[in-house]
Amino acid sequence: MLLINLSPAVLLQPALYALFKNTCVEFPCAWHAPAGPAVLPLETAIHVAACVHKWLQLDADHVVCLHARAPAAAHPASLLRFVTACYLTYWCVGPVASQLSHAAYSCEGIYGGAH
Repeated sequence: MLLINLSPAVLLQPALYALFKNTCVEFPCAWHAPAGPAVLPLETAIHVAACVHKWLQLDADHVVCLHARAPAAAHPASLLRFVTACYLTYWCVGPVASQLSHAAYSCEGIYGGAH
């Protein structure tokens, strides 16, 4: 299991790392209540999505646990839902974008053949 911590500060205790067999990744996020439209920097969202994707691709039995520690007024559950949506978008769009990129460079699939 991979633990991903999204919190305003690095808050994980060493014992928690041991519990997860050192498969913990921390993304310090400076989000506060109310989160507003800038829930998470785009760069961080992409890094989290890539990290989750790589971990899940390594083994079919792998699981990811997203964690956010913040006061209830900061809506940590909303942040976790947003991060989950970012991953699902990354996972769904990634293969499609790759295919579109390949088709655009080779001109296949767009024009029906190489031109």
